[in-house]
Amino acid sequence: MAELLHSPEELKRVQDELADVVGLDRRVEESDLDKLTYFHCALKETLSFHPPIPLFLHETAEDAAVSGQFIPSMTRVIVNVYAIGQDPNYWKDPNTFRPSRFLDESSPNFKGSDFEFIPFGSGRWSCPAMQLGLYALNLALAHLLHSFTWELPQRDATKIRTKAGEKFKSNVPLKVYSPCGNPVYLRPALEIGKTKFNFTIQTTGMQ
Repeated sequence: MAELLHSPEELKRVQDELADVVGLDRRVEESDLDKLTYFHCALKETLSFHPPIPLFLHETAEDAAVSGQFIPSMTRVIVNVYAIGQDPNYWKDPNTFRPSRFLDESSPNFKGSDFEFIPFGSGRWSCPAMQLGLYALNLALAHLLHSFTWELPQRDATKIRTKAGEKFKSNVPLKVYSPCGNPVYLRPALEIGKTKFNFTIQTTGMQ
């Protein structure tokens, strides 16, 4: 959400798509999700910037050699998923939040077969709960973007900070306006390991 707020044109494009597909007289439904092309592009771009787990820990089952470097069996191997998603050898302008890159049908998929984009792991080691997690995330995020108007209280203060192995979180609350005009403050947190979303909401004048 913070990445979209720092890119107002991208935020508007996603919200315009939601308004076109869903309309403004009802809530987002599960059947709407497959029609939200640019919404899914924004989600993929976010996952390349902020994978749920920035570092994967593996162990070699047998002796191996990588780029001429011998790695004995039972060696702990750390895969830097964040660095892979920001590698300029595979991504054009990797530090620019640009969801439109995923409109290209040849763009990498995060399902585990394109190794330049593995926020949920790869091959046999892909996250078994990926589909369930994505379903919950897609529906929740679509509701938030469709139902509220968002803005930054302090534009320069809402860059996402990462605390490796624990949380991805915003260092100040995001500000959202409900349709009735009451501002709401929402601070998201994803606790790595517990695999849950924890939303703390503070309202001003709204029950």
